[in-house]
Amino acid sequence: MAIIFDLDQTLIDSRAAEPYRMGKNRDLNKVYGMIPTLTPYPGINELIEECNQNNIRISIVTAGTIHYCKRVVEHWQWKIDHLVCFHDYAPLKKPHPKPIQMGVARLNKDTTDIIAIGDSSTDTEAARKAGVFSIGALWGTIDKQSLIASKPDLLCENVAELRNFIASKFF
Repeated sequence: MAIIFDLDQTLIDSRAAEPYRMGKNRDLNKVYGMIPTLTPYPGINELIEECNQNNIRISIVTAGTIHYCKRVVEHWQWKIDHLVCFHDYAPLKKPHPKPIQMGVARLNKDTTDIIAIGDSSTDTEAARKAGVFSIGALWGTIDKQSLIASKPDLLCENVAELRNFIASKFF
């Protein structure tokens, strides 16, 4: 069993940093300085720890840079097996399946043994195209209707629901 997580709006609330992550106002140094304020959603730290204790491998697949992703992971002291970041799969991006396929390959598991969790319709579409069970993270989504309309295999209102699903299947 293994899990692929999206990073922003799935593991951490990074909305405050969004204006500085891309476009003409891009200022990565400002974003890096904001990392301590980009907090994990309630229950995420415990879920990651519980997955680690139960030998469930974890990959993060994100549109963020490797430097940003590593800094977030290190700041929150998460044990993550693999990171797949924008520069690994550019110019392709979700909803193209390549980012998820790279996560699957790095986890060295069959697609039937992996779930992918994300907050957007592009996460759902990429997981579906890659043949991976998709879970919609309603707790962090910016566009709830679009995520629902993308029809992930499962929708979770909060991290507790996700944890209960994972525990029932894999712990």
